[in-house]
Parts: sequence; structure tokens; C-alpha cells
Amino acid sequence: MNINQKQQFIYEFADRAQDHLTTIEQGLLNLQNLPNTDLVNHILRSVLSLKEGAEVVDLDTIQNFTKNLQYCLEVLRDYPQIKVDVELESLFLQGFDIIDALVQESTTPCGLDRQTNQQLIDQGQPIFEMLNERLNEIINPFLPFSEIEQIFPLTSAVQEIAATYKKKVKVKIKGGEILIRELTIKNFSRLLKHFINNTILPNKCYNARKIRDIL
Repeated sequence: MNINQKQQFIYEFADRAQDHLTTIEQGLLNLQNLPNTDLVNHILRSVLSLKEGAEVVDLDTIQNFTKNLQYCLEVLRDYPQIKVDVELESLFLQGFDIIDALVQESTTPCGLDRQTNQQLIDQGQPIFEMLNERLNEIINPFLPFSEIEQIFPLTSAVQEIAATYKKKVKVKIKGGEILIRELTIKNFSRLLKHFINNTILPNKCYNARKIRDIL
């Protein structure tokens, strides 16, 4: 395939992409008003079509950014409890604007040149990083370690196991104000009963390294 043929295929891709871009933009603008799975899936179909089209004509940057957008939309689909606020909508739209600019630049007489491509990559990467971080904050927020008591009754569990082995144990939690991701706390709680049991058992001793290996 010569350069002219490839550019012609890119023109055809960009022409077909316009409908998908319109669908994506309108859908993103409605996320605050109509946050539902059907709308997200409707947007995702256009994103997937755009990604597949970019792959066919070897527009790697468009393909990569549409993949990023796809992932973020899948998070919305899989966590319907997420409420799209102004900040989240703005990040989605900024990411879309980068993809839109890449498609439009690909149709210029010289195509998507290396310098413009890199400039858009430099603009787009931080946007998608912020978008991913914001979504992660919503679905997996930081909580103080003291919240472990709400997920796993640490004090009562220690006292119960201690009573089983006829031992006296004092529970003292330090660092309760330390912030930890919610999912980490939940995963940690699954190990605590086993850890407490083995710590209180006679002739059992866990040093810091063993504890770290368990975690």
C-alpha cells in the first residue's frame, strides 16, 4: 500500500468516524442527566467502532486513546452507583476532545504529522490519568484504618479467640488515622482472623517480616 492509498483509507475512516464522534459527545454530555447503563453501552458501541476503525488504518494514537476511554466508560457501566458530577463530565469531555482532534488532524493534506501527534499525546495522557484517578477515588476511596472495625470487629474477635485459649490479651490499635484504600481494608480483614488465631495460639510468634508476608 502506497502513501496515497493509505491516506485515502484514513479519509474514509475519518468520514465514517464523524457519526461515532457525534454519538460519543452527545452521550457524554448527557451522563449527568441520564446516568444509566443503556446510555453508557450506547456510547461504548461508538467508542469500540472508532477504536476498531483506527486499528485498521494503523492510527495507533487514536486506537490507544479510544481504548482508554473505553476502559473508563466500562468502569461507569460496572459501577452504576457512580454519580457523574461536573468534574467527571469535564474530564470525559476533555479526553473526547483529544480523540476528536486526532481524527480531524488525520484528514489534513499532510495527515497526522509526528509533531502534532506528540503534542496531542502530551495533552491527552494527563487527562486520562486524572480521569482514571478520579474514578478510582470514587469506587475505592481512602478510609482511615480505624474503619476496619466497621468491616471486621477486630477487638471483639481478638477477645473471643483469647477466651477460647484462656489467655488475656489487650487490644491496642495504633495508626487508626492512617488512610488506606477501602478495598485494601476489605481484603486485609479477610486475613485478620487467621492472623489473630495464629498469634494467640501457644508457641506461635509472628515477627514483622512474617506479618508483611501475610499481607
